[in-house]
Amino acid sequence: MRVLMIEDESYFVESVKDAFDTADDATLLLAVDVGVAGQFDHDGQESIEEQLGKRLAEVVEANNVDLVLLDTDLSRETRFQTQTVYRQAFRQIGVPVCRYRKKARESNAHNLELVYRLATDGSTAVYIPYDAVTGDGPEECLVSWLQSVNSGFKRLRHELEQHPDYLDSSLGPAGTLARLLGRPPLHPDLLGYTGPNVFFFGPNAMKTAQNTANYAVALGYWLVNYILAFPGPILHRDATAAFLNITVEMMDREDIRRLISAAEYKGPFAALNGGHYWAEDLAELVDGWDGDIANVAEIRGAHLDRVSQERHGRAFYCMVSRQPISEADAADSPDWIPPGAGMARINREDLEQLGPMLSI
Repeated sequence: MRVLMIEDESYFVESVKDAFDTADDATLLLAVDVGVAGQFDHDGQESIEEQLGKRLAEVVEANNVDLVLLDTDLSRETRFQTQTVYRQAFRQIGVPVCRYRKKARESNAHNLELVYRLATDGSTAVYIPYDAVTGDGPEECLVSWLQSVNSGFKRLRHELEQHPDYLDSSLGPAGTLARLLGRPPLHPDLLGYTGPNVFFFGPNAMKTAQNTANYAVALGYWLVNYILAFPGPILHRDATAAFLNITVEMMDREDIRRLISAAEYKGPFAALNGGHYWAEDLAELVDGWDGDIANVAEIRGAHLDRVSQERHGRAFYCMVSRQPISEADAADSPDWIPPGAGMARINREDLEQLGPMLSI
C-alpha cells in the first residue's frame, strides 16, 4: 500500500511516518516530496483546478499512489490548496481519499455532525474514525485501518475489471453493487440508498470501461459512507447487537459470535467497524431460534444483557451514541437518513438536544 499524505504540520507528519515505519507493506509518500505542493500559473488559460488535476494525475502515476491521507485543515501551508479542491481532484482521477481531523474528540455532538456530513458530503472521502487519529498523532490502528480501506477499494476495482459489462448496462449503482457483492437479489434493498445517487455518482455516471477506477471509487464511497455507515441490509458489529437485542459487550462472547458466524459479511470493507453481518441471514437464524437468540440451546439459561427487556423486544442502532437503543427511545429518522437504513435511528433525547445545531 502506497499512501500519499497531504498535511501541513511537521510534528504530525513525523508521527505518521513513525507509524508507517513499523508497519508491513505500507509506504508513506509526502506531498512536499513528490511535487504536490507548489505554485500555479494564474495567467494561463487553464484554471487552477485544471492545473492541479494534471499535476496530481502525474504524481499518482509516477508514484503508484493507492490512497490519499488528507488533513481537513491545510491553512498553515500556503503552497497547498484547500482540502475540498484536493478531494474533488482525486475523485476525478479515481484515487480514494481518507480524510481526518487531528484535534477532534469523540462526543455526541461530533458524532451527529459526522453522520450528517456522511449523508450530505460523503462522496469525496472516507472519514477516518476519531479514535484512529488524535491531536498528538495516529493511534496504532491507523495503518491497519488504511490497509483495510485500501483493500476494499482494490477489491471493487478488481471486480469491475472482471465484469466490464456492469459499466455498460442499465443496472445502475444499486444493481451493479449487488452483483459485485455476489447478491443480485440485494438490488431492491440497495435502492433504499439511491436518493443521493446524483450526489455520489454525478449526472454523467461513468459507463465505460476506461472509467473503471473512477466508478470503483464512487461505489466505494457509497458503500462505506452510506450503506455500511447507515445499517440496513448490512450491519456492522454494534448494529448487529441491536438486531439481536443485546448490548455491544455481548458481541465479545465467543459463543454468540460462533452462533452468528454463518451470517458474516465478507465483502469489501468487511473488516471495518468490528466486522459486518448480513441482516437477511441474521433474520433467518433468529427465525430458527423462535425469534430470540436466548432460545439457542448452547446459551439457554445464560445471562444476556438486553437492550429492550421485553421478550422479543426490538432495538435499533443510534447513530449519535453509537449504541443499541430500545424502540421506545428511538426517534423518527430525519429525512437525511436513507430509507434503506432500517436499523439506523437517533435517540430521541439526543435529536431534540443536538438537532437544532444542524437545522434538522
